[in-house]
Amino acid sequence: MATLSTCADARIGISSCRPGLPGLATSYAEAREAAEIAAGTGAHGRVVAFEDVLIDSIVRASGHADRILEGTITPLLAYDAEHKAELVATLRAYVESGFNLTRCAESRTVHPNTIVYRLRRIKELTGRDPHVPDDLLLLQLGLKLTGLGPAQ
Repeated sequence: MATLSTCADARIGISSCRPGLPGLATSYAEAREAAEIAAGTGAHGRVVAFEDVLIDSIVRASGHADRILEGTITPLLAYDAEHKAELVATLRAYVESGFNLTRCAESRTVHPNTIVYRLRRIKELTGRDPHVPDDLLLLQLGLKLTGLGPAQ
């Protein structure tokens, strides 16, 4: 019998049901990719459905993944490293808070004006405005790519 600590590191991917023998191969590929994405994002001890990581799969397989990273997260990571800033963490918190400045500030334990300043710096460094939906989408995709391994 496995112990809980061993199971906590398990990653299980599930797919949608597909009919027939060709569907079995597709289902297996989806479940495997869901488990790989879970491993890449640090999801431990839980089942991950392919439907829940579909966007991650699309981004990971995109021929534009490097371009997205270079135009979004790479300049922020460089800035954070050079200035000991927290732009990437702030962007992630902004997304996770549902784009709510107050909740984002609370989660980062800073004043909301600090979040406003950091979002402005993100725009200056990337040319992508976190308040414009398409720009925000690219920034979110960049965040997703930072936690994903390459497609196999």
